[in-house]
Amino acid sequence: MPHYGWNQFLAIHRRRLAQAPGRPSSLEITLEGRTTEEVEEDIWRQGPYFSALTLRNSIIGGLEIRKKKKGQPVENVIQIGCAGPGVAKPLMAYCDLLKRLGVDYGFLHKEHCCGLPLVEKRAFEGFREGESERQYKACKEFIGANIDMARELGAKAIYHFCIWCWIIARRFYPDCDVAQRYYPDILVDLLKDRPLAIKPQTVAYFPGGTHGWTVAAGEDADWDADWPGYRQLLDKIEGLSVVDVPLYCCLVITEPIYKRAEPCGTLLTNCVRCYGNLQRNAPAGIRVRSYPDLLLEALGPAPSS
Repeated sequence: MPHYGWNQFLAIHRRRLAQAPGRPSSLEITLEGRTTEEVEEDIWRQGPYFSALTLRNSIIGGLEIRKKKKGQPVENVIQIGCAGPGVAKPLMAYCDLLKRLGVDYGFLHKEHCCGLPLVEKRAFEGFREGESERQYKACKEFIGANIDMARELGAKAIYHFCIWCWIIARRFYPDCDVAQRYYPDILVDLLKDRPLAIKPQTVAYFPGGTHGWTVAAGEDADWDADWPGYRQLLDKIEGLSVVDVPLYCCLVITEPIYKRAEPCGTLLTNCVRCYGNLQRNAPAGIRVRSYPDLLLEALGPAPSS
């Protein structure tokens, strides 16, 4: 899948500012007046940067997702990230899928932000690529702390619910003994050979999650998420027809995305950040669905006990 480079990322940021002059983004508001050192301290203290740890844990409980007791072994750790608690419905569907598929999963007692706010802070303040390595060093340390906690639980893998958490983790820990994977990977692994069916329908598929790829992954990154695998899994669902939506940034321009979805009536995305943005702004007549939500339906009802 093609990705935006650093200069394109900055151009997107400038375009968004031009469309809404004097109206800063939520990220800019959060970071306003904070030095790099203060942001680092915030992350070490509170974990997720945009959602308090208390909110994270409350939402997990509110969704009736039973966390394992602190220190109890777990094979697969789900890292929610800052965006995850804001899109609770996809998280619930994902956990329901894992349970149906017999996956041993759990959450960290406390997870640290991947450090993306520090990376984007450079763009907002006019830094250019390579001018400051401190932010990336901090990102590596935050991710490393999460990996250490997962390792103590005996985890074999961390599945990142947020694409940006996964990109940064994969960048700095490509060959880690605790594998760094994007959350749909395990779904492809476990569902690709299973019968999947859904009531006949057409969806517009927008994978999302790529507008700042090289900012987080690095200009020389020669790896990527399994975008073909995520897309091919949809083709295996009996009754489902898919219309592919071209690559856009949902933070800047949503009209072409919705326009492509209008004839279908349903817009599907596997990026939880895009899901939240598109869901909030969707025009009447367009249903926005998450990737795990549709797959849960395609798997069929759970066998009666």
